[in-house]
Amino acid sequence: MSLLDGKDASRSETSTDFEFEEDCEDREIAPSATKLQKFHTSCYAVYRKAGQGKQNAVRGQIQDFKHELHYVLTTIFDEKAIQNVKNLSLLQLVKKAIIPQFRNFLRSQSVQLGKLFGVLTELSSNSSTISLSASCLLYLIARDQKSVPLSENCFRLISDLLKQDSQRAKMDEEYKKHTEAIWSILKDWHRNSESLSSRPIKFNVAFDNIASPYLALEALAYTATREHGVFFKSSLLTSGCLTSIVAKFDKVVLELVHSASDVTSRLNVVERCFRILENAAVFDKKNQVFLIQHRNSLLIFSTAKFLNFAAKFFETRQSSSEHGASQNESDKIFECVCLACRVLMNISHENENASLKIGQVAGFLGNCLTLLASHFQSAPKDKFFDLCCMMYGLLVNLLERCPTNRRKFVSLKSNFMGSDGGIVADLSSIEILTKLFMRHDSAAKTIDEELDNDLVAEDQFVEEEEAEGGAVLELAEEEGSSNGLGGTKASTGHGRGQQSMSEDEIVAAIQSAMNKASAHMEDSMIASYCSLVVAILVDSDEKLASRVGELVPDGDVRPMTEQLKRFLEFMQITKRLKEGTVKNIERIITSFELAINSTG
Repeated sequence: MSLLDGKDASRSETSTDFEFEEDCEDREIAPSATKLQKFHTSCYAVYRKAGQGKQNAVRGQIQDFKHELHYVLTTIFDEKAIQNVKNLSLLQLVKKAIIPQFRNFLRSQSVQLGKLFGVLTELSSNSSTISLSASCLLYLIARDQKSVPLSENCFRLISDLLKQDSQRAKMDEEYKKHTEAIWSILKDWHRNSESLSSRPIKFNVAFDNIASPYLALEALAYTATREHGVFFKSSLLTSGCLTSIVAKFDKVVLELVHSASDVTSRLNVVERCFRILENAAVFDKKNQVFLIQHRNSLLIFSTAKFLNFAAKFFETRQSSSEHGASQNESDKIFECVCLACRVLMNISHENENASLKIGQVAGFLGNCLTLLASHFQSAPKDKFFDLCCMMYGLLVNLLERCPTNRRKFVSLKSNFMGSDGGIVADLSSIEILTKLFMRHDSAAKTIDEELDNDLVAEDQFVEEEEAEGGAVLELAEEEGSSNGLGGTKASTGHGRGQQSMSEDEIVAAIQSAMNKASAHMEDSMIASYCSLVVAILVDSDEKLASRVGELVPDGDVRPMTEQLKRFLEFMQITKRLKEGTVKNIERIITSFELAINSTG
């Protein structure tokens, strides 16, 4: 019988409604039956193994957890219980969730947790304090390596929490007190988590931004980093979570554009939205179509506004002398730009309609070119490679299948930042891309030469060491004829000891070689993407091909085509591309070579 079927159900009847799921650990530690035996020997004490005591303690803890969860469920499901009692009961459950073992127990009771989420969805619509407790519970469970047990009730609860208006609730005194209690719980969780971890725990929650929608967004974002299944992606759409995320993203971008305050916390919201949207869009056609068409392509226009905000932010920062004050904001914007490119790449993949819609947004392609030409060079080193690859990848999607976008991009101009930091004004897109190719291709060749020189130097060192070792051995043999064999061993060992490298020197040499190899790979990959965009723009246009020939040293365009062929060969070896994509790249290379040859 369900607890909601009748109001007169007795406590003894309701107690049977929650049948807890047995876990393996509980079954393993169940004590076996004991029998008393009579012994005719002297009395002695039998000591159990230490492990049994620990198992019994764990079993006792699990029983306590079951009783606590049963009490909370009984209280929350009881229609006679007043709102404050339910609120306090749920708050007690959230406090208990600070303990990792209790969170693991909740995950093991997925059926009961699903029922709890279901009733919390109904209660949270009428109580801002219950909704805040529910969002905090979701956040605490989502922060573990194992994500929240997913169910329809879970998604319904998250969707409702995302839609709530927290500004009205903040005016209520009871809500303010409840916020302080939740903040105390979150701080205790953070302290406890850091004490159990060997590395710092990221914690982006502050007292000022504690609200049900914010904590629900955080919980969903952390869940999205671990869940990539079909059920998760489809539930994001059917539950209305995607609708709420797009609306929230649009709202926070407008706030960034029109207000210079609280930039960091708003950028955190942008980042969380992008991570959820990226998960939803990758390899899911239904979600891609929804994100393209929803509210007349709202996501595309909002993302374009954000890229425009980013370009203006970096321009202002370049002209300002106070770089340090905005460094954290700058790094966060670069991270969000990279995520924006990922989302748009997913929805425009092999989709000409999406590519056309994105390219038609006023200023979008221009901002992409400006970011590449003037601002990515000032990005953090650990983000530069990802930024370039994502932006070039997005441009490939937008330009390859859409002649309109190609014509628009060819006509664009932008400032260009040189390697020395100097700005060159009003260069065409072809000039900018050619200069970027030459920069990265030259850097890759320089590193290649350094690696070759290191190998030559190593070979010479080995040869000299062997020659010196042979000379020492001959000298030792001559001395050995008069001094005995002991002199031979001592002299040989001494000679080798002088030439050997210390352990720190070996580690440093290996690390240096690995860094050079990594830098070579990154520059080669960026040069390949850059040459691919140039080849797509040129296609079979002889005038553009002639212009590219004028821009490269000695009019030799072969480095571009060679880089493209190496890139294609690498992708074929690693099997990273579909057969159709391989054929497209081969066609692009062929058209590019024909256009180049026809000009020569």
